[in-house]
Amino acid sequence: MHIRCWRKMIPVIMFVLFWPVMAAAHPVYMASTYIKVKDREMTVTIHVDTVMLAKAVGIKGYLALDVPAAQWTIPVKEKVFTYVQTGWMVQINGRPAKPTEMELRSPDPGHADIQMRYVTARPIGHVEIDDQLFFEQAEGKHQNTVTIDHGGKQNRFLLTDNQRHFAFSPSDQMSIWPTVLRFVQMGVEHIWLGYDHLAFLFALLLTTRKGTDIIKIVTSFTVAHSITLGLAAMGIVAVPSRWIESFISLSIVYVAVENQWFHTKNISRRWIVAFYFGLVHGFGFAGALADADIPLDDLLVSLVSFNAGVEIGQLVIVGVLFPLLLWITRFRWHVWVVRGVSVLIGFLGLIWFVQRTFG
Repeated sequence: MHIRCWRKMIPVIMFVLFWPVMAAAHPVYMASTYIKVKDREMTVTIHVDTVMLAKAVGIKGYLALDVPAAQWTIPVKEKVFTYVQTGWMVQINGRPAKPTEMELRSPDPGHADIQMRYVTARPIGHVEIDDQLFFEQAEGKHQNTVTIDHGGKQNRFLLTDNQRHFAFSPSDQMSIWPTVLRFVQMGVEHIWLGYDHLAFLFALLLTTRKGTDIIKIVTSFTVAHSITLGLAAMGIVAVPSRWIESFISLSIVYVAVENQWFHTKNISRRWIVAFYFGLVHGFGFAGALADADIPLDDLLVSLVSFNAGVEIGQLVIVGVLFPLLLWITRFRWHVWVVRGVSVLIGFLGLIWFVQRTFG
């Protein structure tokens, strides 16, 4: 009797648990900022998605899609400049600073560059900046990668919902560690907030019973996505993101369907499935690096650090889930748990496929 009740309750429980992630699989929105300091002058260029910018200043979304930002009307541009000055707060040499010039440009379709120029009476020493732009519109799931160029040296920061403030001085020494830590953090957050990647990995792990199977699957997935992540980040291979995101959704559906017959299949070879689909997921990971607008000189360090962050996040998830999955296999009803959860995961994959293909 208890087993029958469990069978009936499992779909309901899993539906409630998975409902918050049905709407979207990649909730992190990226912007990049380039700051150049030279003697008494500082220029700031904020590169952002025009749809996000339009949403932030309260204009209709179609304008952001159909009209380049540089051609927006003067009243709309004024809204943009007012919003940016309110949310991008600068102190130079201990005093609040306002830009002497502002301009809105269209570097490529779908993006806008907000350029600001600051001029000071004496050489720029210490600079502090609070960034409050776009976090509210993205419900906190927004990141801004900042590059500071001063005298040929560069410093970098990653701004997130929990870290919106940074400071620097032209005399600061360049270090590789801020870049490493920034991209490791980005990699961890990308896998933890990339619900489609998590759904795929979880679906693969649902049928595992041995630690060796876990190692094979995770290693295979890691090797595969590292290959395509590197190829895409270096510009050797380019695949339209729409295709990649749709195919990632189908990979989830495939594994979820296959799980319905896991007890009659040779699951020891699932590492092969993990490898082939991992190649596709690697292109998905590369999308986050593309949005980060990485300078060529930092590409290798950024790539390795980001991939390390993905693996750290992945290992934490496996470390938490595997003991639970191993415990479930002790009971007869674990077959129904695997099937029920797989149905819901497959349902999520179908929703994402429809959204990405026809949305």
